[in-house]
Amino acid sequence: MVRLLEQIPEGHWSALRLERDVQLHAMVSSAGRGVERGGRYRWDGSRRGQRPFVVLQVTVAGAGRIERAGLAHRVPVGSAMVAFVPDAHEYRVDPEAGHWDFVYAVLYGQELLRLLRYLTGPEQPVIAWDPADRPEALLHELVNTLRAGRRASPFELSSRAYTLAAALLDRPAAPASGGIRRAEQYIRTHLSDALSVGVLAAVAGLSRHHFTRRFAQATGLPPVRYVREARCERAASLLGATQLSVKEIAARCGFESANYFCRVFRRSTGMSPNEYRRRRP
Repeated sequence: MVRLLEQIPEGHWSALRLERDVQLHAMVSSAGRGVERGGRYRWDGSRRGQRPFVVLQVTVAGAGRIERAGLAHRVPVGSAMVAFVPDAHEYRVDPEAGHWDFVYAVLYGQELLRLLRYLTGPEQPVIAWDPADRPEALLHELVNTLRAGRRASPFELSSRAYTLAAALLDRPAAPASGGIRRAEQYIRTHLSDALSVGVLAAVAGLSRHHFTRRFAQATGLPPVRYVREARCERAASLLGATQLSVKEIAARCGFESANYFCRVFRRSTGMSPNEYRRRRP
């Protein structure tokens, strides 16, 4: 069965015929399908002006590559790139694939960008894309709206862009995956480090939004609370098995200070660290 995005012919269509004050609210400036080969196709996110926008680019065949902060991420079939501008990234055809066949949309609007930043982020600019999911049909409709050659109203374009973003955020979470298990193991072995949701999502290979939701479903706790409880468990173990000071235990378990550790530990156990230590057999 031919997927919807494969039905779009190669080409690029623009909504920039709209007046400038309307463009600012239209949410979609261009969309289309590209088939690129070799090294000439290359976009630098720091050299595309200062007006904020986002490129949603879905791989139909081949693969792309986006590089940011020294990390390279492949964009193979079954995935999409979400690249924000301005930003210090660069994307191009993946050298191993040799070509990149994709469908894209360039989207504007402060609220729309906020929603898409919730979906993904600089640590993980690649998201899963299932052709059977609703976003495929919505992107297909959006591209065909511009391709039809009629002057789409800014309200129609805004509606289509918002609906697409909402559908991406509303996709059902997958069962617990190896990525979630990697994140759990990473937490247990890096309790003394700064464990932000962004870092853990990158370890799991998921966007912040989907990582937070899937992690909570798999473990029963949001990531931040899971980290806090894991730190308290490690602290309780150290209080009972060592003579380390409260300050040393706080540092080893990743708490900002001994005072903060004492407050969190009391909320978790109902006792201060010293009380807990005294009551241990």
